[in-house]
Amino acid sequence: MNGPRISRANQGKQCYGRYVRKYGPFLLVASLGTLGATNARAFENQWHLGAGINGLSFSGDKNYFVPALSLYGAYGLSDMFDLRLETGAGVPLSSAKSGSSLEYGELVFAYKLDVIEWIPWAGLGAGVFAATGDFQGARRDAIQPAASLWFGIDYAFSREWGVGGLFALHSWVTDSTRSNVRMAATQFGLRVERRFGW
Repeated sequence: MNGPRISRANQGKQCYGRYVRKYGPFLLVASLGTLGATNARAFENQWHLGAGINGLSFSGDKNYFVPALSLYGAYGLSDMFDLRLETGAGVPLSSAKSGSSLEYGELVFAYKLDVIEWIPWAGLGAGVFAATGDFQGARRDAIQPAASLWFGIDYAFSREWGVGGLFALHSWVTDSTRSNVRMAATQFGLRVERRFGW
């Protein structure tokens, strides 16, 4: 009587073991995917407000490098897309360039490559870029329409706060002295942001 019962119990354990070995990895991946989807949805409909320190390498009549401060806001259109308003201003440290400045204001449509803890993103922007004083150059308008290409990575170290770095290329769409697209500046920076709308 005991023999058949033990045999059936062993068969049950063997079947369970085969089931775990066969389907366990898929269940694990599905569970991790569910956790990731939960984190991803948390970034939709969020507002971001932030500030940063930057360096601007400007190509005018000469090449210049100036420190700059930036302010920005962003809204999460979906899990993967943000609409960003990027602004910044830089002035030279040298007193010899007093009265010169660089400013920009652009709307950026950004695509987030991932939305978990590390968030790499890339975007296309359009707006205005201004160069005044010695930076303006001869026969060039101080304020001109500009297009830009952005690359960044953010780190969400808490639900409300994040830090990040970026690299951007700014180009004048038109130039009063040239008919072709002209590189205005390259930018790199570090930033911190506060998130709202959970």
